[in-house]
Amino acid sequence: MNLSKLCIIAIGLLGAWFSIAHSQTSSPGAGASISSSVVVATVNSQTITQGQLDAVTSDALKGVVDPVVQLRIRTQALNTLINLALVEQAISRIDSKQNPDWEKIAQKAQQEAVDNAYINSRIGKIAEPRSEQIDQIYAGNPDYYSKNKIYHYLVLTFPLTDNVTAKDIETTLTIGTSAFDGVKELLGKRGAKFESISSWGSAIDTNPKMLAILKTLVDGQTIGQLSPDKKGMAVIKLVGSYLDPISLEDARPMITAKVKEAMRNQAAQSVLAELRAKSKVDINDSALAVQVQNAQAIAEREAKPANLLEQFKVGWYFALILLVPAGFISFYRIPVPRNKFPKTANGNEAELTLKEKILDYIRPTMAYSGDNFNKSFLQIAAEDLGLLWNARVTQFALMIVMAIWFFIPLYQFFANPPVWLGLRMLISIALSGMACGLAIAVACWKVPRIHQVFKHHLAAVAMLIVAQFIISLV
Repeated sequence: MNLSKLCIIAIGLLGAWFSIAHSQTSSPGAGASISSSVVVATVNSQTITQGQLDAVTSDALKGVVDPVVQLRIRTQALNTLINLALVEQAISRIDSKQNPDWEKIAQKAQQEAVDNAYINSRIGKIAEPRSEQIDQIYAGNPDYYSKNKIYHYLVLTFPLTDNVTAKDIETTLTIGTSAFDGVKELLGKRGAKFESISSWGSAIDTNPKMLAILKTLVDGQTIGQLSPDKKGMAVIKLVGSYLDPISLEDARPMITAKVKEAMRNQAAQSVLAELRAKSKVDINDSALAVQVQNAQAIAEREAKPANLLEQFKVGWYFALILLVPAGFISFYRIPVPRNKFPKTANGNEAELTLKEKILDYIRPTMAYSGDNFNKSFLQIAAEDLGLLWNARVTQFALMIVMAIWFFIPLYQFFANPPVWLGLRMLISIALSGMACGLAIAVACWKVPRIHQVFKHHLAAVAMLIVAQFIISLV
């Protein structure tokens, strides 16, 4: 394929988008056809018509009644068309002899454009997000909207060497407000290579990891961060932060665009998953095969909505908030045999001091006595372990360990929530799970036949352990 043909294809692809957008508008009448052919601009003899401008601005102008805003939208669109025309003309003037790599670049761009056009044709038009969904996102992300801040911060990045160690930097960071300049001076004296940037940006434009660091700092504070491989370091100074809240109405277009982009990506993943399911893909490198399979499993999981089983598991995590205490109460309510208080001469129990009562309550009495001479070591050990088990301090320790084990899945859930779970669904599932947990606890307490099962103090906890283990395997 020669360069001139390639340029024609590239120009055609640039114009195809306008043709598609124009075809989606309502069919014009005769008067509209004349109007659409009116030339609104000329770029080196290449004309831009009213029809092209209308095709680009049709979606953006929907619902806009303010003439000033309409003019601004049309101005931006016309500038975009002019820039595209300039690019097209520049492409046509490229000399393949002076730019030997251009053909490969253009072919790659052409293929990417065709690929995106296919995906878009399969996806169709992305629906507008619901107003309630936008309100929910706005309320659930105050750092980006209602409590948005403008951050001014400085960053030094450099590799760690024998000449510049992490300990050297940590020592320098203890200086205080001039720590950042101190690190920079230290790097200069030791001839270390470093990069320095000064950045201004709102929370929504800041990298999430950087934003998490900046939120922990006060104005003027400096902090050091090791790289994941511990071979480099970044020193960050928050110069200042300034409150700049974004109203719901101002945030609505930004949120809408993000939601639609997320919906498009999810729809594209579904299309790709469908194509992959109908195809046979062989990867010869075993290590790459494993990574590709893992990435594909994650993509498929994120592309599909949650099924009932996943929703049930989330509900179970919240049901445990009530079931675990209820199970432990059932476990604890059966009194364990305690040592009898010593008797006085008249046969009454002797009064013990508070310290003696506490020690008698906590400390188990081992089974050793004169009768043990007639018992085997195994019998003695079993009795001693039984007495140790019946000690409340042992049972308290075990209940704490078991409570941590029961609530680890809930902690992991909040640390890495699934992509399909929004705030509204989270509230409904949480309330449903806790309601079910309360209903189960009341049934076990009030229904005689069920209550009879839980008279043994281990039954409730044992059933919770079994249920938790089964659900974790699903």
